[in-house]
Amino acid sequence: LIPEYVLPYAVHLLAHHPDFPSNKTDVTRIKTCERHLKALLDPLINSLGAEADNISFLLQMFSKMVEHKDALDGDTFRIHLIASIGKKALKK
Repeated sequence: LIPEYVLPYAVHLLAHHPDFPSNKTDVTRIKTCERHLKALLDPLINSLGAEADNISFLLQMFSKMVEHKDALDGDTFRIHLIASIGKKALKK
């Protein structure tokens, strides 16, 4: 099994969490979501060490998520925000 496939499920859970920011100006809640996402991404990347070849795969997964519409919520703001946070975290 590839543990990276947990990413879409985690993004969905974060996007529909009650503490998710309702707009882009809620910096405190955005930072909280960023910490949660980073807590998921760090073990996925650090487990491979210097040979982390899964970063491009994770970036591609975030890009694919942006292309899809959320089935539970017609507003794509939530998924897009988490995907952009995830891309930013991976590029650091």
